[in-house]
Amino acid sequence: REISLAIELANLEISLLEPFLARGRREGYLALQTPAESGGNGTRARPQSSLALSLNGTPSGVTVTGLDSPVGHDAAVISSPGATLILAVAWDDVSQFVPAAMYEREVSMVVAASETASAWQISTSGVRSLPREVTAGGLAIRIRDFDRSAVVLVTSDTGIIRALEQRIQATSAAAAAKSLELASLKYVRVMETLELLRKQHTVPAGADRLLAAAREALDRSSYERKNNDFREAAMLATDALRNLRQLQHLCWKDAVAELTAPAASPHAISFTTLPEHWQLLRTLREQQSKITENLLPGGTFDSQKSPFQEGWTRQAGGKAIFSTTSDLITGASGGRLLRLAAWYSDATVKSGTRDDILPLTVSTPPIPVSTGDVMLVRGKIRRGLAVTPGARRMLMIHDSELGPEQALRPELRSDWIPFQMIRPIAKDGQFTVSLSLTGQAEVYLDDLEIRRLPAEFTGSEGPIRFTSNPAAAAADGVPAGGLQNQPE
Repeated sequence: REISLAIELANLEISLLEPFLARGRREGYLALQTPAESGGNGTRARPQSSLALSLNGTPSGVTVTGLDSPVGHDAAVISSPGATLILAVAWDDVSQFVPAAMYEREVSMVVAASETASAWQISTSGVRSLPREVTAGGLAIRIRDFDRSAVVLVTSDTGIIRALEQRIQATSAAAAAKSLELASLKYVRVMETLELLRKQHTVPAGADRLLAAAREALDRSSYERKNNDFREAAMLATDALRNLRQLQHLCWKDAVAELTAPAASPHAISFTTLPEHWQLLRTLREQQSKITENLLPGGTFDSQKSPFQEGWTRQAGGKAIFSTTSDLITGASGGRLLRLAAWYSDATVKSGTRDDILPLTVSTPPIPVSTGDVMLVRGKIRRGLAVTPGARRMLMIHDSELGPEQALRPELRSDWIPFQMIRPIAKDGQFTVSLSLTGQAEVYLDDLEIRRLPAEFTGSEGPIRFTSNPAAAAADGVPAGGLQNQPE
């Protein structure tokens, strides 16, 4: 139901903006500033250039960065007859798995608009005039309580605004009702997960305060809706959703704090499965003595045999593009390491990551596993010096249970980086670990271990269920194909 409501609200917004989008033309992007950035050395955007946009036939000269998006919060600029539509979006680098707040108290931008132009913030529940602040370079636009996204219309034609207000008046009640229902459903789901989490782990400080703030916002939203203040009701529902996102992200950060990466544990990629994550860690801690020794032959690479003589496999892709090698070398301490390297055969080719080719993949020998087993993988890697990497993350560490979609992608450094993975087994079969280079790079691997906690000691009630519905998986930011034990 949450996903259905989110789609319905998106459709209401698209319908509202459709006249401007259908006849508009994308001109470029604006970089948004936060107060901290405004007081420093400017935004993180690239140098800007000015493109002429049209406001009712009058050139506005809205300043845009070009067709490439800036780094950080930005806004797409769409010119339409009589108006300029600005679609502002909040971006961050921490919401790939569990969305964070994606909120700023205020963002600002400057547009070189005509003397009579004004800016209006548009939503499915109302139209709000933004203060006209004439500044050097044009019209300063400030959006307060910037929550995930905002729509701003710059125009001199008040008839366009009156027409929008009439359309919004016809749908604002439905929009407020859907927003409130969506926030209420998510509140119940988050509260239930939080109670399950309490049984497995200490809830982070601040979680209960955020839950109480969300409850208060929902109560106020319901009150305003009953009093037909639909714009205020929708805004309060949005506040509730933001508090719930912050709560989810807080619990998730606590869970992944000591992991190599969120994908190291299949239950750590979603807020809903965090209780299962902590339960799994508790089981591993309590059953430490039942975990086997290393099942991988030659994982330290100090054997006189090559790993490929002990069942390891090697696969090279893009042979016409890349040259590759995988061999044993002697490290500084005298021990032996497995070296993986790939480089462009043509030195003039621009380096980087290739989405369509894995130049080199090496895989461990298969290890028999049973349903309910938990496999523990650990090792260490570091960047070699002989080949300049095409990017910071040129290595994928993945396994046969979850595949490349749930790979670890560590940032390569010149010092040793430990990694670990926890992999509950869903069905009987063979388990392997693979390391794949995604472009030009050299990587050293050492001390690779694969150990097992047998199913009889895991207390597993059955195999983990995979998410089959990408839309359901995306409810709280779970990657499509991820794992869950209950709907997100």
